[in-house]
Amino acid sequence: MLILFLVIAAIAGYLAGYQWRGDGNSLLHQLEQQQLVLDEQKAQLYKLKVQVVQLTQRRKIDEAALDEVSALLKEQQQASLELREEIAFYRGIVSPSEVRSGILIQRVELTPLAAAQLFHYRVVLTQVLKNERVARGEVEITLSGVFEGRTHNIPLQDLDKQAKKSLKFRFKYFQMFEGDLQLPDGFSPHSIDVVVKPRHSNNSINESFPWPRLAVEEKI
Repeated sequence: MLILFLVIAAIAGYLAGYQWRGDGNSLLHQLEQQQLVLDEQKAQLYKLKVQVVQLTQRRKIDEAALDEVSALLKEQQQASLELREEIAFYRGIVSPSEVRSGILIQRVELTPLAAAQLFHYRVVLTQVLKNERVARGEVEITLSGVFEGRTHNIPLQDLDKQAKKSLKFRFKYFQMFEGDLQLPDGFSPHSIDVVVKPRHSNNSINESFPWPRLAVEEKI
């Protein structure tokens, strides 16, 4: 009886061990399959990261190229604008819209600078090409405005320390006066007055250019 029990126990233990080994082999196989899947996913993730880096670098390159093209376009537009202005300027000398003899105040410009109340000015005098004589004389530039509730007229020389005491001109086609002027604190300008006094002539040329109009034109 004891021998039969031992035989039955041995058989049961063998069967149990066989089943465990079978389950263990199955789990090991599943682990190996899962490891393969994990390795494949890691490889795909690495490829995706590489693609992301490549796309990011390409986007940066494209953005840099776009910025460069935009900057070049702005430069070309500015150059074109300056060229059109220059052509218009010389065209005004060669064939002025107004048939006038003698000297003309062709242009008065103001450009705001970085510092407060500081402006770059430019005044251009011309005469038509068919006039072969050399123009000589003196020009006076004055800023008119309001200071402390009263009207004030300030000569250019008081605002631009680099300007000569006497602005003399001598030209055949055109001459330009330019520099930087500093407005006094509290001074509110409303116009630039230009007086051209040709030599050997009593007929002076007087023109007033509104400051607000000049300021708006420069901002545009």
